[in-house]
Amino acid sequence: MRVKICFRPEKEVEIIDINYNYYITSMIYNLLSKSNKEFTDKLHDEGYRLGSRHFKLFTFSQLKVKKYIVEESKIKIMDDALLYIGSPRLDFLYYLSDTLLKAERIKIGSGFFIVDHVDLLRNVRFSREERFYCLSPITTSTMEVIGNVKKERNVDIRDSKFIDNLKNNLIRKYYLLYDRLPEDMNIDIHFDEEYLSNIRGKLIWFKNVAVKGYSAPFTIKADPEIIKVAYECGLGDKNSAGFGMIEIDRKNRVGLDNVCDSGV
Repeated sequence: MRVKICFRPEKEVEIIDINYNYYITSMIYNLLSKSNKEFTDKLHDEGYRLGSRHFKLFTFSQLKVKKYIVEESKIKIMDDALLYIGSPRLDFLYYLSDTLLKAERIKIGSGFFIVDHVDLLRNVRFSREERFYCLSPITTSTMEVIGNVKKERNVDIRDSKFIDNLKNNLIRKYYLLYDRLPEDMNIDIHFDEEYLSNIRGKLIWFKNVAVKGYSAPFTIKADPEIIKVAYECGLGDKNSAGFGMIEIDRKNRVGLDNVCDSGV
């Protein structure tokens, strides 16, 4: 499921850093903490463990703003904005919504915003084939040994390892959520050829680390439960840092056409 937050600048203009992902992550943890600090501390420090890997099982979109100006490394926000936050964890969504519904304002970096309304969006039904676009860039990485030192490297979308990583990551999230492997583990992901022929990757700095992601439209064929994991958790790595949030392309829907995404 996911939450849609609609808000506006507290002053005529609020200024935030152009690399705002870290500040939204911080805002989410702060909101959760006001409802349940023990839950928040455990999520922040440990997350959900699968072997040596840790997952936070939430993601969020890029900000969508009606009127703004970008000046150097800052964004001047002058009108209504919205943010989507998604997770398969109902406890996460409950604690987040509980605080948001009581909040008069939220803080993103040095900017303050008035909360106009919060919508809990309905569940979506998926078919075995769906087409998506990105609400935040998709990224994945690999570890390489350079000079006897292990370093993380962002994988290029044209590298076959990019899709392999996405598939493996989805299976791990599925296992973590359902405590079993899917009966059908076949996953086909195809990014738009037009996008791949003119790649427009986006570089986002998160805590002084450069992360490259891709807002590439794609089609996925898989068990609907696996597609649901991608939709709710995010596709790829660093979801809790604001990467990999996807949305159904309803205009060209391959599968079901009776989808609800209105607020309740």
